Amino acid sequence: MGNSNMEPLMGGIYIFSFSSQWKAEAFIERFKDCPNWPVIEKSDTPNQVVVTAIESVHQKHGDFTTAHNTLVENPELIGAKSVSFLRDDRLVFLFSENPYDSKLQETSPCGSDCEKCPRFTNPCRGCPAVHR
Repeated sequence: MGNSNMEPLMGGIYIFSFSSQWKAEAFIERFKDCPNWPVIEKSDTPNQVVVTAIESVHQKHGDFTTAHNTLVENPELIGAKSVSFLRDDRLVFLFSENPYDSKLQETSPCGSDCEKCPRFTNPCRGCPAVHR
């Protein structure tokens, strides 16, 4: 899976807690086609969402460590009240197909306009599911 001198591809599990069940369901609907989050499920708790996160190409738009994860420290970036994360890079090996090979598109699958985001190119370079 790449050069041994490179950092391993990221894998992990997120638990996103929202202020309501409606917001949790809206989040699932919005991000259901995200190639970085191939598994998005409701939790037993109605306002929580469990997400399996993987990367198939190295990304530079956030901190993916368990200790200083960008979304854990800034849950408002995705509209959540709080976020928990546990990194486990072995999860990458569960997904044999590279989702970026055949699903690249003109716009991000979640509908976000990356170019209007203040974090775009600082250091985020946009959604890896998009051709640009």
